[in-house]
Amino acid sequence: MLRRSAYSAALREFLSAPDNEVLGVLVSAQHGEVTPQQRDAWLRQIDLLKLCLANRSNGHIFFEYLIPRIGRRADVVLVVSNVVVILEFKVGSAKFVAADMVQTFDYALHLKNFHEGCHTVVLAPVLVATDAKPPLLGNKISDDLIVEISCVGNGGISAAIERALEFGRGEAIDAVTWADSIYRPTPTIVEASQALFRGHSVVEISRSEAGADNLGATTARLNTIIDRAKSRGEKAICVVTGVPGAGKTLAGLNLACERRRS
Repeated sequence: MLRRSAYSAALREFLSAPDNEVLGVLVSAQHGEVTPQQRDAWLRQIDLLKLCLANRSNGHIFFEYLIPRIGRRADVVLVVSNVVVILEFKVGSAKFVAADMVQTFDYALHLKNFHEGCHTVVLAPVLVATDAKPPLLGNKISDDLIVEISCVGNGGISAAIERALEFGRGEAIDAVTWADSIYRPTPTIVEASQALFRGHSVVEISRSEAGADNLGATTARLNTIIDRAKSRGEKAICVVTGVPGAGKTLAGLNLACERRRS
């Protein structure tokens, strides 16, 4: 079974564990060699997080949390009260780089769109450039419950968490249930093509946000438009929209296979 994170623990357990014990778990979970730079970065993260979380006994922490669709791991994910905080560390960096901000926010977007436990909870992306200052805290939240990214140095992590909690809503999140919830990325184009050409339907292969019912309805509507255009000798342009991973390509592949068989 694929491990969602390299290290997972309730905050009280993390805070009481020796730094080297946490580091040992992180190292043992890695495939291949761990560089001295990576080891030192983990130790710095552990130290900083223990300082800023010292007064919090409730919550859960995940190091190296896997985001399957992009094959990357968020440095740290905190589940605190009713919010999920995604922390991306740039140890030794003295400024907030645009590419790092995009990377951090992308983690939040992918979790929101593909991790079922994130669909209805507040997500707060935080970029930590350890040597940077002053902090830039997110001041608004989007309709899909993603807080504007916060960019902080090592002294601003606590403030970023507090700001995230200001946007929290609903009941406290059960971290274990949250971590075990289903991750549903869309099949790759190759996977979807192979399945459709083997005669499977979107109901059987769909893992997308849109779901099989919506994909079927989309295909049916496109077929209607095509048939009407053919009968009238007209041309039609169809624009299919949706969030990343909603199944737009899958709908097109499904349509092409249906038309080929008819």
